[in-house]
Amino acid sequence: MTASITPETLDHFLPGVLSQDTKRRLEVCEELVSYLRNKQTSLYCDEMDKLTDGLANWVSSSSFKVRHTFFCRVWNSLPRDIISASTLAVFQKRLKTFLFSCSFTA
Repeated sequence: MTASITPETLDHFLPGVLSQDTKRRLEVCEELVSYLRNKQTSLYCDEMDKLTDGLANWVSSSSFKVRHTFFCRVWNSLPRDIISASTLAVFQKRLKTFLFSCSFTA
């Protein structure tokens, strides 16, 4: 993502989130954090299941650098019930619900 082009939806980030390449994940991480910080951007995603599953998988399978870069910047902004999830499955479900509700809230 360049400074002059802002993606229209979260779908833009899906290939990078699903990538196995650590360098690509780090790039996407930075772009995604920047995108999410902008209150004017859309949280809509055609493939929300794939996106949230991919992000949740970063927790268990990504390099420390990817996890640290992304989650340190985003984690504290999540609602407490998501952060306190007891299992990965519960975390994924709550995160999907949260992102879905954000997508349709004016």
